[in-house]
Amino acid sequence: MDNLNRFHTRTTYWIVRAENIALLLILSGLLLWRAGEVHWWRFLAAFWIIDFVGYIPGAIAYRCSKTKEISRWYYNTYNIAHTYLVTGTGVALWAYAIGGFEWAMLGVPIHLCVDRGVFGNTLKPVELSFEPRRHPDEVVLRALGQSEGSRSREATGASKDGGAIEEFIPKDVLTDVLEHPSGYLALSRRNRVFVNTDLPGFISYRKQGKHLWLFGGVHARPDHAGALLDRFLGFAEEKRYRVAAVQVRESQVDLFASRGFTVNPLGTTFAVSLKDFSLGGGAKMQLRNKIQKARRLGLKVVELGRDVPRDATWFAKLDEISRLWLKAKGKKELDFMVGEIGGPDDNERRIFLVLDAEDQPIAFISYVPVWGSERPGYLHDLTRRVPDAPSGTMELCNAEAIARLKAEGVKYLHFGFTPFIVDGEECRAASPMVSRLIQWLRRYGQKIYPADSQAAYKMKWGTDVMEREYVAARPISLRAVFDLLLLTRSV
Repeated sequence: MDNLNRFHTRTTYWIVRAENIALLLILSGLLLWRAGEVHWWRFLAAFWIIDFVGYIPGAIAYRCSKTKEISRWYYNTYNIAHTYLVTGTGVALWAYAIGGFEWAMLGVPIHLCVDRGVFGNTLKPVELSFEPRRHPDEVVLRALGQSEGSRSREATGASKDGGAIEEFIPKDVLTDVLEHPSGYLALSRRNRVFVNTDLPGFISYRKQGKHLWLFGGVHARPDHAGALLDRFLGFAEEKRYRVAAVQVRESQVDLFASRGFTVNPLGTTFAVSLKDFSLGGGAKMQLRNKIQKARRLGLKVVELGRDVPRDATWFAKLDEISRLWLKAKGKKELDFMVGEIGGPDDNERRIFLVLDAEDQPIAFISYVPVWGSERPGYLHDLTRRVPDAPSGTMELCNAEAIARLKAEGVKYLHFGFTPFIVDGEECRAASPMVSRLIQWLRRYGQKIYPADSQAAYKMKWGTDVMEREYVAARPISLRAVFDLLLLTRSV
């Protein structure tokens, strides 16, 4: 064991234990030799106070924890109470208080010798379990400081225009693994990303309170997703954070459940196939009427970078529309599970802008790419309009965007995720408490998010793809719910 190899072999471990056992025999012999002079109640107090202070509180917390994850302070207390320096200082103060040493003080070194020699326990690393149990090799190597630096990396500012994520993941891999309908939102500059050098894919997350919140689950192919999630769980355990995830796809429910997560339906994502899309038919008559009304008012739709310049001047106009929209709403803008405007250099993001009869911008919709091979296309992302925009403004904008995308051969338009739109079906790993909370939020939480009106807007376009998305937590708790509400700025 040296400064580069901080571990024992079987042989060196037993040498250390044998040394402590030998010292235990010597001290026990002295104790028996002077048994008549020993104040035994003081001996027992000296022997047991170390565990009453340093071990028993942590052991109780460990056995009461469903996840077996406890505060690092239990580890610190154990380690402080089980060192010769601290306990020796306690003995010295004891001797000073009574005017000299006594044989009962041998209870302190005897306790430490029993721990180290008989049970083989030394100090407790916070990276490992408080009570002895076997860990995966990756967890042990990480505790030794020999894996994270070479195998896993964390980055911040993983925006497409910032380019940070492409320092770790080639563009062809990124567009291959990002199958999630809302996956482009995972690349927000406000998120962090976790990548592993030998596993293609990434995890996008945000810190809030005691939790690391994953967006969209694990962005990797099925044969790599489990290993990448395990690496991330080890990373979070080392940092003493709990892990939770939102907008987990159905294909990853079993993956998260197998790692001890509770998994509940959180909402539904919608999409429409553009191959045979049409605004015709009786079901879309009201939609057509709104669009025609907007056209009669002289409204028209332009795309930034194609019909008008994609520059700072036009993005300033977008910011002004957003400012007026938020002012009229009278509340903070939601975060984490919603999109953003981006900037002039974010060329993947397409923005369609509505101009009034005087060519003044009054509304816009941004569309971001959906990659992968399952349902490639675009995601109907951020929508904003000025408070007095006429009825039909947003419908006209989306209709013109659909016409252009369809002409370009785009296969799907995704309308994105709507929370709380779930049916009564649950999976094996569901939490009844979370199910009741989501049902309550749909019924009474319109101030947090108007789920039904959002779903109605998406359904009127003839969406033919609906997929449930899930929330996963380990463990589920009121603190996790509160952290999510804070993270999304819902409260």
